[in-house]
Amino acid sequence: MPVLGGAATSAPVNTGAETLSIGAELNRIRHAEGLAPLTRDPALDAAAARHAADLSARGVLSHRGADGTGPRERMARQGYAACLSAENVARGQRDAAAVMAAWMDSAPHRRNILLAQATDFGAARGPGNTWVLKIARPCR
Repeated sequence: MPVLGGAATSAPVNTGAETLSIGAELNRIRHAEGLAPLTRDPALDAAAARHAADLSARGVLSHRGADGTGPRERMARQGYAACLSAENVARGQRDAAAVMAAWMDSAPHRRNILLAQATDFGAARGPGNTWVLKIARPCR
C-alpha cells in the first residue's frame, strides 16, 4: 500500500506531461472549495524536481534537503522569491490521482493545497514514485 514513505529506484525525474494531471486535479479541488486556480511555475517545477531527485537518492521523505535547505530556500535557488510557501511530499503512489487523494486525506497536506493566498505551483515525480508539490505566492 502506498504511504508517505518507501524505497527509491533509479528513473528520471518527470515535471512534464506526467505531472500535468497534478495541476488539473489541484485546481479541480481548489475550484470545488471556491478557491482561485494556481498557475504552474517553471521555477517551482525545477525546485520540486531537484527535491524529488534528492529524496529518491537518499531513500527518505523530508522537507529538509541533503544540504539542510528548506522548501523556501530551494525555491529561491531556482529564482522564485516566495512570500508564502508550502511543500507536500509523498512516495509510492502510482499516479497523480492517488497522490492527490493521499494528500487530501492528510490534514497538513490538505491545508497546503487549500492555501487561499497561494498563486503558483510546481510539481515533480521522481524515482520510486517520489512526489513533490510546491505551492507558493511570490513577493511583489
